[in-house]
Amino acid sequence: MVPGIFGASVYQVNFALSRMIASGLEKGSTSALYYASRIEELSLGLFSIALAAALLPAFSEHVAAREIGEMKRTLGFSLKLTAIVSFPAAAGLVALNVPIMRTLFERGAFDRSSTALSAACLLFFAIGLPFVSGVKVVAPAFFSLKDTRTPVAIGIAVMLVNIALSLILMGSLRVGGLALALSLSQILNFVLLLVWLERKVGPTERARWAASAGKAAAAAAVMGVTLRLGWPALGVDSASFVVRAAALFGSIVAGIVIYLGLLRLISPADLKSVFGLLKK
Repeated sequence: MVPGIFGASVYQVNFALSRMIASGLEKGSTSALYYASRIEELSLGLFSIALAAALLPAFSEHVAAREIGEMKRTLGFSLKLTAIVSFPAAAGLVALNVPIMRTLFERGAFDRSSTALSAACLLFFAIGLPFVSGVKVVAPAFFSLKDTRTPVAIGIAVMLVNIALSLILMGSLRVGGLALALSLSQILNFVLLLVWLERKVGPTERARWAASAGKAAAAAAVMGVTLRLGWPALGVDSASFVVRAAALFGSIVAGIVIYLGLLRLISPADLKSVFGLLKK
């Protein structure tokens, strides 16, 4: 029971360690990590939780029926779906990190310097967002195979790497370095879990879902650059809260439209499969 909980909660453990380290940095660093992490979790929290909750029984059913091929197909589709949703979310957070933090939190004691610290953390958190979501897909596969040792062993290694990277990166990037260390450690976590899972069950049709992920990342990158360049043109940084909030909402909607339009051009089959799933 305990190993399973630890294996599924590596990110939360690492985040707690990062907050402890941040307490030794300049004032506001711990809060910056906290507020940025809330935005990161909000962007995909419900999606990731719902997907992870659905995958464990599905994987367990395939394993019980000895349908490893079906399990791998379910895994591949889930990773593709995760990429299609998480890459644009990450790109949006990178592009609008400052407007998001300023609009939502900048008032009272939360001043411009607080916004700058939190926005830097949000940017670095966003880099690891697709991989945090990917871990939530891959980890249940181990539990369905009744293997809790592997996620725990990998989790311990990832935790040590996170601590080492935090101590290295905080020197130049300060609290942003802690956020970047968390993201890099989660990329490692995802890669190690996937490699070890393929050692247990064989190849996971990586070429298929990786191609879809690549197209999603490309469309998300174009969308992100467009939003990043377009925000200053709106000229709302000195406007009232209501105007800035409306501009932020409009930018998010525009980003979604741009992303879906690009995905329809370069990967119509993937877009169709996602909408087909939503209809169900």
